[in-house]
Amino acid sequence: MEFSETEMELLELQADILKMLSNPKRLAIVHILREQERTVGELIKITGYPAANISQHLSLLKSKGLVVTRREGTYIIYALSSPKLDQACDIMREVLMEQLEHKKNLMAKAM
Repeated sequence: MEFSETEMELLELQADILKMLSNPKRLAIVHILREQERTVGELIKITGYPAANISQHLSLLKSKGLVVTRREGTYIIYALSSPKLDQACDIMREVLMEQLEHKKNLMAKAM
């Protein structure tokens, strides 16, 4: 099967996004932002990650269009760019839960 140039571009973009989400710290930030928008300070408090680390990860997520910002006074508020990211995370979690359940069943049968 051959892919068109547009399809290849989409696959490359998808791979870039998945690479971005392959980092556990960035994934944790996305998970937190699923609940509600947050400031850098709030993300630091919730995660315990250093400020420079949070800022770097947010910058990368923003560069790939996964998060957006808005200014509120002196604060910059971060949010997920699309509710579909939330849905994608839910689907991935469902797949992972199914895999874990399958592994548990295999282990139980082996004993």
